[in-house]
Amino acid sequence: MSSASIAIRSQYHWILCCYRATRRTNHNGLVPTCQAEAGTQLASLARLYSVFSTNPRQLGLAAAWMPRPNLTRPRRPWCIAISIAIALVIIIVIVVPCAVILTRKHGGEKTNVLFPLYIYPTNDSTWDPLYESVTAHPDLNFTVIINPSSGPGSSAYPSEEYTSSVERLSTYSNVRKVGYVRTAYATRNITDVLDDVATYAGWANRSLTLAMDGIFFDEAPYDYSAAKVEYMQTISEAVKSSSGMGRDRMVIHNPGTIPDSRYENNATDVTVVFESSYQDFHSEKHSLNAMASNRTAYAYMLHSVPDNLSNSTLRSFVNQMSRKAEYLFLTTLTEDYYESFDPEVSGAKEDAPLGPRSMRCELARSRFPDRGCDWCEIHQLQPAGEGLQEKSLETPGQTFGPWFSAGVALWYFFFVAFFLAFRLSWTGTQTGQDD
Repeated sequence: MSSASIAIRSQYHWILCCYRATRRTNHNGLVPTCQAEAGTQLASLARLYSVFSTNPRQLGLAAAWMPRPNLTRPRRPWCIAISIAIALVIIIVIVVPCAVILTRKHGGEKTNVLFPLYIYPTNDSTWDPLYESVTAHPDLNFTVIINPSSGPGSSAYPSEEYTSSVERLSTYSNVRKVGYVRTAYATRNITDVLDDVATYAGWANRSLTLAMDGIFFDEAPYDYSAAKVEYMQTISEAVKSSSGMGRDRMVIHNPGTIPDSRYENNATDVTVVFESSYQDFHSEKHSLNAMASNRTAYAYMLHSVPDNLSNSTLRSFVNQMSRKAEYLFLTTLTEDYYESFDPEVSGAKEDAPLGPRSMRCELARSRFPDRGCDWCEIHQLQPAGEGLQEKSLETPGQTFGPWFSAGVALWYFFFVAFFLAFRLSWTGTQTGQDD
């Protein structure tokens, strides 16, 4: 090796050593004596290195002999800390809420069964299907429409059979009783309507357990006229001011469809905005969904529900309705659906296993107390079909809860953040070693 090459080699290493020593110690306030000399030699180093990089053989040196100076600033620990902090912020602010929202189970809201009991109790066992359902599901509220004879009837009090049956209903804390009164779309003589209200209120004079808790006004008008609005307001206020009504003196209007918004008033508690078949409901669903979100003020009453709906289909259907209306009634009957119990109820009374229509609610309640099954009692019970297995107890389409999914997502992104931080740390370490 020539003397010139040796000189260049020595000069290069000396300058590079001083440069590195200066960079490492300058942040501590320590400036080596060679720093000044290094500054004066850097220009020469650049020239020599440029020549070497362009054509190292001009200096008689091998390309692998003279190391390329690493001028990359080493990674600092605070860079790694900031990276981890940013990753955690992203996880907490974005990932977790998204996981909760996307995995949320679309369950229904708590419902209240609006049960039209237009069946005359010819004996003590006539209403047994209702008694049994009320007893079996004490956490579910029933609003039962009492209708002795398209109204309270011509007598001041109902018959002994009817009185006994109504008083038995009063023994259940989850039952509210409302008397049936027809308005004929606000064309019936208002005096007759008020007389019916007064008759129901008078039942309390005979027995407090016979008292009604409100009135169900059937055939309420839906098209607007000032006279009809005043008519409905008058009879509703008569209920609210009646001293013979128990509880909250509930007022229910049943136009059977979405009424004009001007019928809304403080004296009306619930409006039946749909009363028709299962098939008709699907054609009106968009209009019903577009209504105001005050579900506690609305009721749906459906008949002709197909009896071959799967568990998941029926559950999803009822859950959808419950998010828009608190008061629900469904039946598979296609005619006389208010004047008789579903014939399939008799099968459930004989200790037969309950089928998909009830989802075996009692057993399901004990096994899945956090899920509940308020919706199932709305529909009539039926015997188990052939081949019904224990899996019918499972919630159709059940998934892990949102917090489980959020936890999985959290650990996944934490692992990614840890991996990135490790890579940054490793890169910084290697850079320090090269220096």
